[in-house]
Amino acid sequence: MPLLTILVCTYNRSRFLQVMLEALLPQAAKFEEEVEVWIVDNGSPDNTPAVIRNSHRLGPFKYHRHETNIGPLESGLFGILNLAQGTYLWCLGDHNLLRPDALHNVVQSLRRHPNLDAFYVNFRCATYPDQWPSSALGGYDGEYDYLANESTSADPVPHWSDLISTSHTSAFCTQIYAHIIRRKVWRNFWQGRSFPKSHTRGISTYAHTWMLSSVLFNEPAGRIPEAALTIFNGAQSWGDPSTRAQVYMRGFPELIDLFIKQGLPDEKVSAARKFNFQQAQDAMSEFFLRPGVKPWREFLFYMRITTSHKYLWAALVAAFVESRFHRTSHAFKQCSTHFNRTRLYLYRHNRFSRWWHRRSSLRSHKEERSDS
Repeated sequence: MPLLTILVCTYNRSRFLQVMLEALLPQAAKFEEEVEVWIVDNGSPDNTPAVIRNSHRLGPFKYHRHETNIGPLESGLFGILNLAQGTYLWCLGDHNLLRPDALHNVVQSLRRHPNLDAFYVNFRCATYPDQWPSSALGGYDGEYDYLANESTSADPVPHWSDLISTSHTSAFCTQIYAHIIRRKVWRNFWQGRSFPKSHTRGISTYAHTWMLSSVLFNEPAGRIPEAALTIFNGAQSWGDPSTRAQVYMRGFPELIDLFIKQGLPDEKVSAARKFNFQQAQDAMSEFFLRPGVKPWREFLFYMRITTSHKYLWAALVAAFVESRFHRTSHAFKQCSTHFNRTRLYLYRHNRFSRWWHRRSSLRSHKEERSDS
């Protein structure tokens, strides 16, 4: 039995998969006895099969292809429950690029703490397409925008819930690629369990976070502080406005409800709701402006489904108003910007204003000296 299974689920994204496998497979080849790689293709109609054939030269891996697209969660759980054999499971996306020697650090951490059921993996965030490389043989260590967690240490935390940070860069432990979880935990939680067919609900969007919150909320967890991979914002497959609107208006609020039920501290709940509020407003603003969308009908629909999450109503109203009057709003913002620039010039930046402020400052200084 291998120590670790790396599961890569993909659909119609061969341009990402090719570079991702260049970074992953040469590193996995060094741990052939301890690390197995499974690629699960959800019936991609593009040239993914050709990428698979050409990637065997990079290192060993196993491949499964569904005849049709069975859905992202179903495809992932199929690989987890039916294909993976490792003690631990690490689910990576096809736009997640391992850094050089990252797999060595991961394996070392798993060896050091064989009693832990979950590990948090630090990562770097870059931007697609500006920073996406054409090749990443052996690992990507190029440009990035920021580190997800600046202060992560190598010491395990007493409770997995301690990893739920108030920093928006960690997204409240919702990134599946940031977690390595014992396969037995996956199997015990998901075997025979039904879930909503909509992939925008809390349990189906954040399958791993929902599972961890339900099973390991108060259990210890390990940490791998050195960033093991780079993810690329903008390359996610679920980033279309309709999906994002449903995720942040329904799925993420349901996850927050689970956090509350499990006892997440109030300050972290407030931070999660603040993050949810901003993401929901941005997603709905973009969604309302899509061609063919009927804003009033969608507004009433989302108002109805958020009856138990009334803190999102203000985000929904703000997004609706901005979408309906975005030209007026934009013109108002432009006028406000020009007004502020003019005001600053008149009262601060022109020659007479600078002389007057300098004269006033000298007068105040003289008065202070005379008083003393």
